[in-house]
Amino acid sequence: MSFYNVGDKVNYHSIIGGPVTSTGHEIIEILLKPNNFGSNVAWLTNKSSCVSLSALSHAEPATEVGDE
Repeated sequence: MSFYNVGDKVNYHSIIGGPVTSTGHEIIEILLKPNNFGSNVAWLTNKSSCVSLSALSHAEPATEVGDE
């Protein structure tokens, strides 16, 4: 299980466990169960509604040209 915090950079997967659907999101808020959504959720930048934490993966840090 991955743990997330507000401010983390994440990728979104529209199919849980599937390929990355969109990148470059930041977690704005997290709401853990119990809640009205039935799962732990987060609000992200550039998303209009909350998403399940299960639909997220940590974004890999960008590397600069020449980094090895």
